[in-house]
Amino acid sequence: MDYQNQIVREDMCELAKEHLPFEKLKGSSVLVTGASGMLATYMVYFFLCILMRQESMI
Repeated sequence: MDYQNQIVREDMCELAKEHLPFEKLKGSSVLVTGASGMLATYMVYFFLCILMRQESMI
């Protein structure tokens, strides 16, 4: 993930380590609107982090 804020990158990696049912999202599309706000931006970067983590596990 090419996000400049180190704290946000660390947050995303820590969240991705949680034992949550991320596999339920496999093959799904996610639409996030209002991504100029802080929470929606975090959601977008979190989904990107999950996606990149799954691709590295293949």
